[in-house]
Amino acid sequence: MHPPKPAFPQKTTRKITFEGDSSIMFEADNQQLGQVMMNFISNAIKYPPDSDVAVRVHLLNDDKVKITIKDGGPEIPEEKVGHLFERYYRTYYKGQKFTGPGLGLYISAELIRTHGGNIGLKVN
Repeated sequence: MHPPKPAFPQKTTRKITFEGDSSIMFEADNQQLGQVMMNFISNAIKYPPDSDVAVRVHLLNDDKVKITIKDGGPEIPEEKVGHLFERYYRTYYKGQKFTGPGLGLYISAELIRTHGGNIGLKVN
């Protein structure tokens, strides 16, 4: 399966670029992976409101696929990084509270793990 290019329910004027080898094939549930990608990219649009988003796909040496979502938003404090993939966890952006139950990253992490993958966050 090729990595999906999700359709987003929200409008944005920000630039979203897709980079990497488009010929990479891997086995995964298209709907679940699409949900994960849409959640990650939607978060990258919602929380740092003034940055562009880059999605990169590349093949690792051990035949695993790595998908990276990068935005120019503010760093998440180190003490909060370990909690981002927990159920109901919410963090704040510049004191602003956003709506939602805090389940998106938790569900995404679970879907990735059921596919035998890993999830993480790299703070600049």
